[in-house]
Amino acid sequence: MSKTSDKFSPEVRARAVRMILDHEADYPL
Repeated sequence: MSKTSDKFSPEVRARAVRMILDHEADYPL
């Protein structure tokens, strides 16, 4: 397993994805 996988756990990844989705909703392209 690479350090990246250990650094970004599924929970943290889902959190980031949610933030991105929220930003997209606020600022539609």
